[in-house]
Amino acid sequence: MSEENGRTDLTWRELLDEGGARLSEAGVPDAGTDAWYLMEAAFGIDRVHYYLDQNRPIHAERLEKGYGRYQEMLQKRAERIPLQQILGMQDFMGMTFSVDENVLIPRQDTETLVERVLRDYPEKDLKLLTVVAVLAGIAICADAHAQNDWAGFSRFEQANREQPSAPKAVFMGNSITEGWIGKHPGFFSSNGYVSRGISGQTTSQMLVRFRADVIDLHPQVVVICGGTNDIAQNNGYISLPHIFGNIVSMVELARANGIAPILCSLLPARDFGWHKGLEPAPKIIELNRMIRAYAAQEKIPYVDYHTPMAEPDGGMIAAYTGDGVHPTEAGYDVMEAIVQPVIGAALKHTGSKRHK
Repeated sequence: MSEENGRTDLTWRELLDEGGARLSEAGVPDAGTDAWYLMEAAFGIDRVHYYLDQNRPIHAERLEKGYGRYQEMLQKRAERIPLQQILGMQDFMGMTFSVDENVLIPRQDTETLVERVLRDYPEKDLKLLTVVAVLAGIAICADAHAQNDWAGFSRFEQANREQPSAPKAVFMGNSITEGWIGKHPGFFSSNGYVSRGISGQTTSQMLVRFRADVIDLHPQVVVICGGTNDIAQNNGYISLPHIFGNIVSMVELARANGIAPILCSLLPARDFGWHKGLEPAPKIIELNRMIRAYAAQEKIPYVDYHTPMAEPDGGMIAAYTGDGVHPTEAGYDVMEAIVQPVIGAALKHTGSKRHK
């Protein structure tokens, strides 16, 4: 039985459909196919047994054992972590490669390139060497491309082009914002909100892409939540006044384009798993103080996530986080309860101004 979904009679087909729907809501291409591969890995089921048993309830013990892992894998895929990284492997040129976030994922067009090299240079015992050399060359090019797109313009380029209408609100941020739509996609789709969060980004990067990912979408409201990765020194040291200045610049850009800003506190954090020893808790509190004071001065709505989610030492309450930085579903529940009425009031205010 899965306590998460409250079902004891879940069938394989329902489980697959549930996963596909979750990925589809998150905007993942080929959602059904990806959901199958994740279900296959989580439960160890193959195609034959799926087609034979797809409409039969899953054995309670097997469901209990695999459901949590399946949901975790779906969450990662909804956050746009590549499928091959989640599965940890990828077949390529008749060989199985281990895959994680530190390697380039082999693709079909890469295989075509390797085959061309092998055809032109058919010496024996060169296959593995050729594969490694080609992948290394492509990895260098891919890394150069990533560095050239420092601000992450390409991340939402297609989504911005395909945005059917102006959203009510854009959530601008980092992995906390990106993870939000992955865990609670319905919160965004049902309310007319869009997420423009990119994992690992600092406020400097957010500011550079603010026009492309916020202004050009013509929302009524923008919810700005950033600064955690600045304090984590993801792009090197930056002072609190400069972080604050980036946030102020985003506010000024929003207002200049008729978009109502909402400012958010940083979430509490005791330490950063990827950059330990920075003692971020007091820095987060100080930056939040600066943002709150500015919001009061400029009559900008301020959303305080920190106070209800913090332990006395400045860390996040364990029930709201899995790693001390990023919220769990329970954490996002708290955040939604806080921010939703603030957005509602802002939308009502902007609506009344536009009808005057």
